[in-house]
Amino acid sequence: MADKAIGIQNQIRNNAQSIKDYISDLERWENEINALDNSLSEKKAEPRIDKPLRSSLQQEEESKTKKEASKYKRDETNMFEYYKAWDKFDADEELKQLDELQPTLPSAPAKVALPRSKVVIKGGRSNNSDLDRTKDQATLAFTTKDYTKALELYQKCLDMSPNDEMQVILFSNCSECFLRLNKYNECENYADKALSVNTSHTKSLVRRSKARKMLGKFKLATEDLNAASAIEPKNAIIAQELLKVEKRRKKKIEEIINEMTNKTRLAKFDLASVPVKDVNLTEPAQKKIVEIEEEKASIEKIQDLSKKATESIPVQSIPLPKTISELQRNWAMLSNNKEKLKEYLTNINLNELFMKGGIESDFLMQIIQTIHDYFIDDSFSTKLLEAISKCKNIASVLKFLTSKEKLKITEILQNFSGSPELGPLRKLLEPKQT
Repeated sequence: MADKAIGIQNQIRNNAQSIKDYISDLERWENEINALDNSLSEKKAEPRIDKPLRSSLQQEEESKTKKEASKYKRDETNMFEYYKAWDKFDADEELKQLDELQPTLPSAPAKVALPRSKVVIKGGRSNNSDLDRTKDQATLAFTTKDYTKALELYQKCLDMSPNDEMQVILFSNCSECFLRLNKYNECENYADKALSVNTSHTKSLVRRSKARKMLGKFKLATEDLNAASAIEPKNAIIAQELLKVEKRRKKKIEEIINEMTNKTRLAKFDLASVPVKDVNLTEPAQKKIVEIEEEKASIEKIQDLSKKATESIPVQSIPLPKTISELQRNWAMLSNNKEKLKEYLTNINLNELFMKGGIESDFLMQIIQTIHDYFIDDSFSTKLLEAISKCKNIASVLKFLTSKEKLKITEILQNFSGSPELGPLRKLLEPKQT
């Protein structure tokens, strides 16, 4: 439509120029006629001037020039008919036709935020506007790499009684801040807190694995990443982190080997001479042994009191667990009382609980030990083991157990050889054929 309008303007401009040229030609013709009349009246014949012959090349150039000039001149219609035709021109109809022929324009590009515009932070939200505002400020500080300020604000949010979902996000974000500040113990601690609320929170598993990798806990770091991979099998970041953990583990082993093999021996003159004495228990050593024995007795006393306190608590007053982490805490509390533990577990839908969460290797071996001590001849163990086999990350957990731990689970399963529902668990423990 814009091109059409420009074309019309050019045509109007050319028409005006044509009229001007026409008037100029008319005046020039009139002057020539007057001059001719004067010359005839004076009867003075002008000498004839023959035009020089033009070459074909010159003629061709003049033809091109005329054609080029004709593009910008109006048609040969006389002026009266030309303007009369304009009276019949329907501008509305012409615009309508142009709109129909006009192609669909591409969508407008996305708007770019102007300087000093309000930053909108995406993420979990709550019903507490103060909490959300503080969390947004913390996230903004994090994006500007002010991790100390971000950590303070995230911890401030935790004091505002957030719900479980928001707690997981805040604990996990604090964990990431500690990771950026190279405080790996604190990072692991806050990731533990996030996972105690939601064991399937992938970001917390990855962040805890990074902290454990830096602390040299390579086995635990790998377990975290395998648990995260079971939840999100197509996550490329998890796969990359697994490679980084293995690379760092190998590097650490090489450093230890180099330190052991390349350690220079002291020169003979640098060695110190130490006199040999009879090894007898001195009075401080005997005092230390007494202190150790007293400490051991104190621990046994505390355990005895804890056992008695547990026996006094009715099972009905213990809330049913919503996550495997809650089950692990209550299991540890009731592990010394066979009857109460069994009564508590009977009221839980174990299949549903284990299907929606991941289990730690320590808790798995704790369950196996309890079955060995209490329930080895009890049919209840079949249901418990079947529920464990349905856990999301059971395959990865079994894969990284020691050979001694695997043997212990295999021995337990032999006592339930008549239970076909434990087939999947047996299959996972079978050695792979090469």
